[in-house]
Amino acid sequence: MVTGRCRIVVVIALAWVNSALGQTVPAGYTVPPITLSPDGRYGVTVPSVDDEDSIKDPQNQIIEVKTGQLGGAIQTEYVAFDHINNGEIDPAEWTADDSMLLWQVDGKWGFSTEVLVKLAEGKIEWQVDLLKGFEQEMLKRTRQAVPDKYAAVKATSSQYGSWYKDGFAIDCVQDGPGGPLKFPLVYHCFLTSNTKGLEGMTNVDARMTAQVSQDGKIKVTEFHLGTDPPAREW
Repeated sequence: MVTGRCRIVVVIALAWVNSALGQTVPAGYTVPPITLSPDGRYGVTVPSVDDEDSIKDPQNQIIEVKTGQLGGAIQTEYVAFDHINNGEIDPAEWTADDSMLLWQVDGKWGFSTEVLVKLAEGKIEWQVDLLKGFEQEMLKRTRQAVPDKYAAVKATSSQYGSWYKDGFAIDCVQDGPGGPLKFPLVYHCFLTSNTKGLEGMTNVDARMTAQVSQDGKIKVTEFHLGTDPPAREW
């Protein structure tokens, strides 16, 4: 629960950031305090839903707070706005030297965005869509383990939204987030074909653990079918 005092702190912090940016932040955008790097030099632009109709090609971009210089767009399937239905922007995780950023946006059934970004002189040098990589690894192993059930789920996947991959919900959660970003990152991934536990559906559940190195490479360290450990959202 957010208390009245916390709301005041958030409002003051946001006002400070936007004051520091002056007129350099793109129109229709803010730079939330939770996106700032450890020394406050960099942040991430977030478009406002109130200005959605007037913003052409909305993006989440790296921005240098003092100068307003943009360092490139974070390439994601879902652009994070300041208000998200059934979701929220997680506090950005940066390395202590501001050179790397982990950008994560949570959703209803799991994370919708997990991108690792490498900066060089304030510009994006490279970025890796970690969530997409985790999903591909999880789906490949599940398909190999239960090919018939996988095919049955995929055959009915058109009735679900685009967030589901081949009819499966996948949530990948970082182990022990918080503080300066340190490698390797450890993620626990959860897969299910039946988020609501409905009868008459083909049930497939799987679990996976993976590590991410400082160069953005994903290494799967464990995979098994089943519901142990339990997922946070289902």
